[in-house]
Amino acid sequence: MIYKSLANEEKWIIKGIPILFIISSAIHSLYNLTSKCILFAIIAPSNESIWEHSKMVILPIILWYSLYYIAKRKDKKIDINKWSTAMLSSLIISIVSIFIVFYLYFGMFGGHYLWADILTLFIAILLGQLLALHIYRKGKGISFKLILVFTTIILLAYLILTFFPPHIPLFKDFSIGIYGIA
Repeated sequence: MIYKSLANEEKWIIKGIPILFIISSAIHSLYNLTSKCILFAIIAPSNESIWEHSKMVILPIILWYSLYYIAKRKDKKIDINKWSTAMLSSLIISIVSIFIVFYLYFGMFGGHYLWADILTLFIAILLGQLLALHIYRKGKGISFKLILVFTTIILLAYLILTFFPPHIPLFKDFSIGIYGIA
């Protein structure tokens, strides 16, 4: 009943939860499936570090919001500032949630578990999309140009840190003891 009362943009954000989860999950193995093609290391995990795994949400979220805006911008008036603010909010919260949830469960259970990693990804996307929905519904939005700058900074950070990771635990693949591209 509540779902029916949502605007189309709001429904798109909610529909994104399972779809983004499936697409993000598929991105997990993209680097290995492409015979470790360096181009895919930019958008997919190139090792088993938590930093590399946070890449799984970036491209799907950006594309999810961009495609909807491109498809609907002529049909109806979508406030680009509000829509892009929702996108950036989802992106940042999803990335940060991956780190927080991973380290919480790792600390609580003392280890790394596939089921917990999958649940971590789902929780991160869920939290990101729910915050995006709230921001889209209640917020005024930030300038699209500023959102573009922040998004570009995030993308550049991931690009640079893929090839030049600092030697701190966030970037370490503990399964093989390396930093950076495996």
